[in-house]
Amino acid sequence: MFDASHPASCVFTSADTSSSCCCNETLVQLLAAATAAFDSDHDGARICIQRAAELLQVSRNREGLRRNESPVLRGGLAPWQVKRAAAYIEVNISSNIRVTDLAGIVQLSVSHFSRAFKRSFGENPHAYITRQRMRLAQVIMLNSREPLVQIALDLAIAPEHRDGGAQHQGV
Repeated sequence: MFDASHPASCVFTSADTSSSCCCNETLVQLLAAATAAFDSDHDGARICIQRAAELLQVSRNREGLRRNESPVLRGGLAPWQVKRAAAYIEVNISSNIRVTDLAGIVQLSVSHFSRAFKRSFGENPHAYITRQRMRLAQVIMLNSREPLVQIALDLAIAPEHRDGGAQHQGV
């Protein structure tokens, strides 16, 4: 799942965090890693605890969306699609994320997905993923002694891992 000895690797890696069961398992694993790392690696433990807190907040926000908002914004993604796309991005934030992959997991064409994603998230997939990577980099910078260059390398996608097409380009 993850290596608690390396603070930046305390990232969610389960195949599907869309169910509350997987979310709970991830929380248990993060807290176990934090406990194991607490005596020897305070920064790593702090990052794991922070990630667990973020996961709880995301879960709380999703619950609030389900109870308080209309199920579908006109022209946007359905609630299950928002949840699945956000979870996929969260789990794969350190990897090349292709719009075609995101469209496939929510069962839409790339063009329809891109329009619906922007309607639901308020920005295009590339901008959203970039902002999420920057947020994660900020958390790591604040909670670890990891060199900035290493954080940048861990979260950046090398140009050779991108494919050519604009619609299919990795983020």
